[in-house]
Amino acid sequence: MGFVLGVLGGGGAILTIPILVYFFGFDLRAAVVSSYAILFFSSIVGGIQSRKEIEWRLALLFASVSAVFIALTKFLALPSLPKDFFVFGWKVSTQSILLLLFVTIMYIVAYKLMNPKKAKGKGLVSLALNAAVVGVLGSLIGVGGGFLIVPAIYAYRNTTMSAAIASTFVVITLNSASGLAVSYSELNTLNFSILIPFLALAVVGVVVGTLLSKKWSDAILRKSFVVLLLVVGTYMLMKEIIEIL
Repeated sequence: MGFVLGVLGGGGAILTIPILVYFFGFDLRAAVVSSYAILFFSSIVGGIQSRKEIEWRLALLFASVSAVFIALTKFLALPSLPKDFFVFGWKVSTQSILLLLFVTIMYIVAYKLMNPKKAKGKGLVSLALNAAVVGVLGSLIGVGGGFLIVPAIYAYRNTTMSAAIASTFVVITLNSASGLAVSYSELNTLNFSILIPFLALAVVGVVVGTLLSKKWSDAILRKSFVVLLLVVGTYMLMKEIIEIL
């Protein structure tokens, strides 16, 4: 997870959430809060390594908007969500619906990144709207947002992929800090015997991945990001379909 985050600036939560849920038996909410801690410390390390390439204006704008929506969703939307929904007569858990929404957005982002001309030339309004979406998803399913933040910042005018990745570390750090702050009461429920070794490996992975990413071109970084989204998205989709059936 840390290696992927270091190389691509995203994918931390994309990999962390499924690993904690499917392999370690965490429920979705525990995995969400755990991912905040893992992403917070990992992104600090990645940001320090990539500090010379950070677009601070874009990163701080994105982080400010998404932090507001993290808090709003946590306190206004989450408490009102039912445990289950009935879809065409099928009883489907809210957790499954949120994870399927997650997968859908992953596929949309992958499609846009496969068509880079369509992804470029966006302005600050588009950046702010993407930040709002990241904030909502961050609160609902623990997405640090890298898989959306990187393409959103990359889409802003002539920003390079490497600058977008570096800037994303700043946003993920601040978003994860916001997530931890609004989830403070849940921290004592976390399984630290799993969380701490996971975090240590993630930090090592970020260090190695960030060093490697500096040697890759924008095209390679973009294509690698697409592959990550498609592979993990398809795995999650199949897993949730099996769970529902």
